[in-house]
Formats: sequence, C-alpha cells, structure tokens
Amino acid sequence: MALMAAIRSMQLLRGGEIITSPYTFSATPAAILFMGYQPVFADVDRQTFCLDPASIARVVGPDTVALMPVDLFGRLADYDRIRQMFPHLPIIQDACQAVGATKDWLRGKVAVWSLNGGKNIPAGEGGMVLTNDDRAAMRARLFVSHAENFEKQARESGYGKNVGINGRLNEITACVAYHGMLDLPKNNRIRRLLADELWRQLKHRSDIEIPSPGEIQHHALYVYPLRVKNTIGAKSFVERMKRLGVEVGRGYITPTLDKYAALPAGRVPLDMARVLSEHELCLLSQVRPPATKADMAYLATCIEAALDGVIPKKLRALGFVAESVF
Repeated sequence: MALMAAIRSMQLLRGGEIITSPYTFSATPAAILFMGYQPVFADVDRQTFCLDPASIARVVGPDTVALMPVDLFGRLADYDRIRQMFPHLPIIQDACQAVGATKDWLRGKVAVWSLNGGKNIPAGEGGMVLTNDDRAAMRARLFVSHAENFEKQARESGYGKNVGINGRLNEITACVAYHGMLDLPKNNRIRRLLADELWRQLKHRSDIEIPSPGEIQHHALYVYPLRVKNTIGAKSFVERMKRLGVEVGRGYITPTLDKYAALPAGRVPLDMARVLSEHELCLLSQVRPPATKADMAYLATCIEAALDGVIPKKLRALGFVAESVF
C-alpha cells in the first residue's frame, strides 16, 4: 500500500515503465503493476545485492518514467551513482528493508518504509511514505484516505479532483510504530554490535563472505547476508544449519521471476541475481535484539560446523551427533 501511494504521489506519465530489481519481495513489482505501470528488471550488484547502475543503463528507454531501487537486507543502493547517471529520472526508494540505515533517511524524491513484524520498526504490519515534497505528501494522503480527509486542503492548494482508497494505518498500529521509531536508533545500534561480534568470530573463514565492520556502520541489518563460497553450496549449507536447529533463508529471485516471467519485463540477463539466489546467498534473521554476544558465538559455531561438515565438541556436548546431523 505504501509503495502504491508513493507511486501515486509522483504524478508520472501513465502506462510508462518503472525500472526495479528482480531480487526483491514480489510486492515491489506488484505495486508497479497495480498502479498501471510496467515493471522492467535490471540486474543487481554482486556485493550490495541492490540495482547495478550499469545494468539500469541497458534497460532505460523512451518509456521509462521512474526508477525504483530496492535497499536490500539493510543496505542502501548506490544512489549517488544512480542520480549521476540518470538525473532526469525521479527515484522512488523502496527502503522497506533499510529503515534507519543512515541518518539521511531520504535518498529519492519519495521513500517507503515497511512496518512488518520482522522489520526494524516492528509494528506488526503497515508502511510509511517519506518525502520532503509537500505536494507529493498531499497526493499520498489523498490516495490512502478516500481523497476525503484532506479534500479541503487539496482544493485550496489547487489539486483538482481526486479519488482514493482506504489505505490508512489504523491508530493502534500507528501508536506501536511511533514508539518503534523512538527505539530505532538503539535497536539498530544493537544489531550492528551483534553483527560486529559475528564478524569477529568468523573473519578467519575464506569460504564465506559477510558484512565487514565498515559496511556494518551504514547497514540496517534487517537480515544478515552471508555468501557461501565453498563447494557445498548455499542449498546444502541451509540444510545443515536447519539440522543444527538454525533457520536460514534464501532470498527472492526464483518466486519473483516465476511470477512475472510472462510479462515483457526483462531485457537483460539477470545473471548476478540468479547466482546469488541459486548458488550463494543465505540470510540469517538471528542477528537482532534480543540476541546477545553469546548467541553470536553459538551461531558462529553452527555456521562453521555446517561449512566443515564436522560437529565440534561444544555442539556434541549439547547432543548433536555427526552421523545424525550430516
């Protein structure tokens, strides 16, 4: 709903194309379609998992009306380079997974935050539209409020006739979200401390790639990304971790592309997105409050056991037997 309101607030030429990432939750391209636009996928960068500006350049065309980068897993897209390369195109920032990554919350003309229960502001459900453009803010309010609650202000400001739907955040959820915003800096700081501890425990491993301390400082760490680089592959790693009692996610690319494969949305090979999804990337949701540094030490032990296929003494003492696990 927030993505739809953000698109509506921009007054884009109807029926045009919006370039976005294939490596995202399906709500991103779905919102584009619902609002009457065509999603066009560009490939992602292997290090950031966000839209690759060079790939955007290969799909920009005369029908392109906006860009919708996705800040994935807590990390921001390269907005400086995107703006430099495409100064004529407005940016709708899907920042649902990077809430509070930096003090500069707004990198596009409008941005969208998610308030889902697993996000950095866990209000249960809902979303927010952020903008410093008063007119865009009014158009978003009109859209989610049946164009009624703000109709007088809209008429006085020359907005003309508007229609909208009931997309408002309910009062109880808004109250929870308000207090979640107050706690956001503290909770994100805890996430970074936990991620730093996990990096310290695993920095000697050459067969995985994890966020460095430098990256962590500008990372909301919605989930913790881990790239498996050794021969077991991400799928086997996930299976081994689950046998150790640790749930690990795998990302979005396959369901997203399967759902939108029938659309004329792809013009370039999405090689990096497929490599990450099918072979390398794993997502850990345990690196967040109320976890502790001791939890990170245990998590690191499980990660190493899954990579090596060997149960260390500290896990055998808890009842894990190598033959029954691997």
